[in-house]
Amino acid sequence: MFIKLLSYKANLTQVDQNLPAHNQYLQKNYEKGGFICSGPRIPGTGRVILCRAQNEKVVLEIIKEDTFIADGVADYELVQFSTADFAKELADLQTGRNSFSNKNNHPIWYKTKEPLILRVALLSKIYWGIR
Repeated sequence: MFIKLLSYKANLTQVDQNLPAHNQYLQKNYEKGGFICSGPRIPGTGRVILCRAQNEKVVLEIIKEDTFIADGVADYELVQFSTADFAKELADLQTGRNSFSNKNNHPIWYKTKEPLILRVALLSKIYWGIR
């Protein structure tokens, strides 16, 4: 599991100009099943992306595609961690299943019962203490 912390190094006008392309990048990786949740940092100094991948090499390849990085809008810090404990609703995030897709090329959460928005809300509550 990885946390990608983006820090803006460009002015907010440049950030706003690059946001549509960055959002396409996010959507592409959500569809592949690699990104779990993302959003702006508070205060608005950058963004946070929680993702899963088999290893750091895979994540670094994905980061190269981020227009915020490629266009010099932001720098990033990558934090890798292993899930030790988690809510039962998030069992698909267990370390042993940290890949973009299963053998049928479906995102890991493809066959879970809860809608994606519920899983993201639960994840946000657990990892960031949102109540």
